[in-house]
Amino acid sequence: MQDLQSTLFRYGVYYPTVFLRGQNVPRYLRSLRHSQYVSEDAQLEMQRRKLVQLLAYARNYVPAYRDIDVSRAGPEHSVSELLANIPPVTKTDIIRGGERYRSSERFFLLTPKTTGGSTGQSITIPKTRDALARELAATWRSYEWTGVTIGDRQARLWGIPHGTWPRNRARLIDFIANRRRLSAFGTSDEDLAEFCERMRRFKPTFIYGYASLIARLADFESEARTGFARSVKSIISTSEVLTDAMRERITSSFDRPVFNEYGCGELGSVAHECERGSLHVMAENMIVEILRDGEPCAPGEPGELTITELNNLALPLIRYRTGDFAAWADAPCDCGRSLPVISHVFGRAYDYIRDSQGRDYHPEFFMYIMEEAKQQELGIEAFQIIEQGAQELLIRLVPGAGFGESATHYVSERILNDFDPTTRITFETVDAIARERSGKMRLIKARAPEKTARSLQ
Repeated sequence: MQDLQSTLFRYGVYYPTVFLRGQNVPRYLRSLRHSQYVSEDAQLEMQRRKLVQLLAYARNYVPAYRDIDVSRAGPEHSVSELLANIPPVTKTDIIRGGERYRSSERFFLLTPKTTGGSTGQSITIPKTRDALARELAATWRSYEWTGVTIGDRQARLWGIPHGTWPRNRARLIDFIANRRRLSAFGTSDEDLAEFCERMRRFKPTFIYGYASLIARLADFESEARTGFARSVKSIISTSEVLTDAMRERITSSFDRPVFNEYGCGELGSVAHECERGSLHVMAENMIVEILRDGEPCAPGEPGELTITELNNLALPLIRYRTGDFAAWADAPCDCGRSLPVISHVFGRAYDYIRDSQGRDYHPEFFMYIMEEAKQQELGIEAFQIIEQGAQELLIRLVPGAGFGESATHYVSERILNDFDPTTRITFETVDAIARERSGKMRLIKARAPEKTARSLQ
């Protein structure tokens, strides 16, 4: 019965919606099911051809890339050779560069894609219909590795946007994707109990969401034994580091396999875990480099993920520094797929912050507030929030053009209204947000784990 419902939803709701938006997701999904098994040489040749086309386009239509040397574009030149003389670009470069990084060609129905700012800086990228369709297809291809497909019911543990229009838009997207959402913003035992009861009636096929929140739900279910997850086939963790301990807690509670996903808002799906436990790169959509001091890292050596997105012509991301760190695996996966394998992704472990009523707030709650401040053009380039004591926050801000008292007033008002009115807030302006020794950029720094914070490092 559940399979029939999924099929009806897939063909009756999801496919008509994406077709109306000019996104032929089914066609790309069929292609990706085949391309994941082609030879490694064929994968590299496909990437090389697409990269040559992207660089030629960028040279003609994107001011920032007018000086790209495309003379070395013959079949004898590898992907690494084609990219070698192009300097990596950062979020700051794109934010400050403005129209220089956007195509002069005009596209119909661009979709804004925004990162949540987990590296301390948020950015919004306009994405073409074709690029978004390819991104969605890659995501669904990867979900098929977990045993689910388009139309299957999803229990989503995620943030809810502030504001009436963004919230209504999120509800519409949830309906189209056949999912029900638990807000990550302020979850108490009562919230979890209510969600479990809703899911018991909804009967989800899979659970998707923040790693830390899924782990918390698993802990709650271990105690409450609501039985809501009997219909669940698999669990997909995203957005944060999934530690071995967290994976064990989730698997133990739900008795279902856990699959890790790595992606970011401006790029979409970057890598997904297969049924053999390998984190495969979406090589048909992007070229992933792992660099240390500008040089490629050997397998097992951590470096910064630097990504070239191959499909989005509206704002091409070429050698884009994500601010996240990873390492290549030292051997291919035995699942038979030729897609490259990442062994570890570092830099996405956060802390919860607890309010005076004992409600734990996921860091994405504060990221949404800071993103809204950016959209208000209040001059905040980067930020970091440090919990110094109970209901006491230090907020470090990197000021940009237009920064002033209106920025701190806006942030204070949002936190006091939406988080906790008893919070004591101190602001500090800095030139840059310092990284941790591990290379991570911790946006939220909660107090010591032995107190109230749930440290995920």
